[in-house]
Order: sequence, then structure tokens, then C-alpha cells
Amino acid sequence: MSKPTIHPGLQHLSDAEIEILTQKYLSGTKVSELISEFHIACIPSQLKGMLPPRVLEQSCSVCGSAMVQDLPSRSSSYSSPKIHCSSCLHEEGDRCRCKHCQELRDRAAAEEKARHRAVIAQALEVERAKYACPGYPAEILPLSLAVAFLAFTRCCPINEHGVYGPLDASLVPFAPTKAYTSLMLKFLRLVGLISVSEHSQDGSIFYHNSQLNFIPEKVCWSGDINQNLKLMEDIEVLALTGNWPAHWYGEVEGDWQKLALAECRGFYDYCLDERSLRVRGDQAINDMLKNVLRDFSVGQCYRIIWAGAKNASDYLARNAKNRIHAGNYMVGACQRYADNARTQGYTLTPFKRNFDLPRSMMSYVLFDVILKIGERGFTEPIGLATLAGKSENLW
Repeated sequence: MSKPTIHPGLQHLSDAEIEILTQKYLSGTKVSELISEFHIACIPSQLKGMLPPRVLEQSCSVCGSAMVQDLPSRSSSYSSPKIHCSSCLHEEGDRCRCKHCQELRDRAAAEEKARHRAVIAQALEVERAKYACPGYPAEILPLSLAVAFLAFTRCCPINEHGVYGPLDASLVPFAPTKAYTSLMLKFLRLVGLISVSEHSQDGSIFYHNSQLNFIPEKVCWSGDINQNLKLMEDIEVLALTGNWPAHWYGEVEGDWQKLALAECRGFYDYCLDERSLRVRGDQAINDMLKNVLRDFSVGQCYRIIWAGAKNASDYLARNAKNRIHAGNYMVGACQRYADNARTQGYTLTPFKRNFDLPRSMMSYVLFDVILKIGERGFTEPIGLATLAGKSENLW
């Protein structure tokens, strides 16, 4: 086994003298005294780096040279001297960064990644088989699925792999909130129109404890592309001609309300976050928003939410309450503001859309493509009466 070379600054000393020097250094003798006694040309801070490490009775597993152990620190009793090869860069332990150990880690990581990809691919195949799409004519799709599918195809163009790209690459958000996005994607998956693709970026799909999970905004999507292109065209023809399936007419109001509720909830959460308010539970908020949307448009509901958030902030400042109490207060403040507007017969001027909450593709498809009323879906109350009085294409 080869031994470590002696530092040039210590070559005037014999092996025995170097051993004595090392022992005195470790025993705590002043460095300045050692430099003077052994005639070493260095400054005190350089001496430890010049002293040879301890040669161990073991060989390097990589190159066969002697393994050595650095001298312990005199300033810290908690430090663990490093054991390493006297020739190559190999170190003992899992933290070694020598070329050999790095190659071993890279190979193991690549093998683990390949195994993980294979498991995910198998899980995706099982899901595709479970929710295989038999081929749906546009006329039998519920309105909500037709809107969601058309919005999806506009947000996720087909990429070079022949699959739909990720939602977060779209300049227009798919839906008003992440929760509504997840819900509509779930419906599209359950009927087999789309499924998560194995061409998704690394880290966007997880498989743990026999459970497949993914980040909806980051994964790519597969499906029967030719069949889906035909379905997309058929939905657009139904929208363009106004020749709707009969069941769509009965679904308009409900789908409009669900989208409006998601838009209002998105703005409500935005106002909470802007004021660092906190809430426990969603049911009271959703119930209040549904109540307000019976008589007011989404834009008017935005005004009510903003007023409730302002009152909650004032409540927090005046009463020195915590932010959860203030967040809970906001629900009642919004309800009282809406009830007062109803009682007094106020005409609430609707807010415009918030710059930080851009209009979603679901909104464009429902109100511009299907209903053909544009932003009236935001500024006017929900209901067939609004459509009957405003749209020449439907009623």
C-alpha cells in the first residue's frame, strides 16, 4: 500500500520527529512553540494542514492505496476526523464524492428511475383500461363535460409526442380555481376522454402505497386523439349552429351557477390571502356564496366579497381578534351586506375582473362559444331569464 507523501515544509524532519511533532500538536502545545522548535517555515494557521494524517491498516476499495484519517480538530471535540484514500479522492462513508462512488450513485439512481417509470406506466395502463372511452357522440355529453372538454383542448394543444401538453403551459387558466380544475379533470378522466400520459415531466406523477397521484397542472394527457378531434369539432358545430341537444337547456342554469360559484370562491380566497386572514372549513363560505348568487351577478358578488373583506379587516383592527376570528367574521359580513342590498333595493355596480384572477377558458367556452353572451355571464345575474332577454340565438 502506498503511503501519503510528506509535506515539503516538513521534509527536513525524520519520521520520528514528525511523530513527536504530531503528538505535541494533539496534546495542545502552542503552535508558535512547535514552529520554533522544529524550524518549520509557516504561519500558525498553516501547521495543521501540513501534518500528515494517520495511516490506517486498511486499503482503499477503489485503488488499493492506504486509507488515512485526518487529525482531529483541537478546537472542537464534536468533529469526526475524515477517513479517505491517500491517493485517490475516495472517502469512507455515504458522502464520498469521488468519481467511482458518483458513478455508482448515478447508476443506482438511473435504475431506480427506470423502475419507477415502469411502475407508473403500468399504473397508467390499468387506469386507461378501467376508464376506456367507448366513443361519445357530442349530443349525449352533459353540457358541463362538453364545456370542460372544449376548454381543455384549447388550453392543452397536442405536442410533439402526440399527447396534450400541460395546463400550466397555457396563457389562459383552464378554470377559476385549482379545486374546480381538479374536479373537471376528474370528470373528463372518468368518462375516458383523457388520461395522464407517461410523457409527463419528471416529478409530476407519483406512485406510493399502490396509489397513483399527480399534479394536475403539470402532467401531460393522452387520449384517442383522432376521436377527440372529431368530438371537439362536433361540439363546436353544435355551439355555432345553436342546435343544442335537448338536455343542455335544462343544464344551463346549474352549470352557470357552478362556474360562478368557483369564480366567486377564487376571489373570496384572494381577498383572504391579501389580508392574511384565515378560515376553518369551507361549507359556510360556499353556502353564503350560493345565497348571494341567487340575486346577484358574479361581478356584484365580487363587490359584496370586497366589502365583507374590508369589514373583516376593520373588525380585526378594532377588536384585536386573531385572524381566524376575523376570517370567520368575513362570512357574516358578506351575508349582511347582501341582505341589506336586497332589503333596501340597492343596485350594486358590479366589479370588473381582478387583474390577478384572469378569466378562465371554461368561462370563454360557456359564455362566448356556447351561450354567446360574453361577459354578461359575469356582470348579470344567473338564470334563463337573463338568456331569454339577451340572446337571440337561444330563446
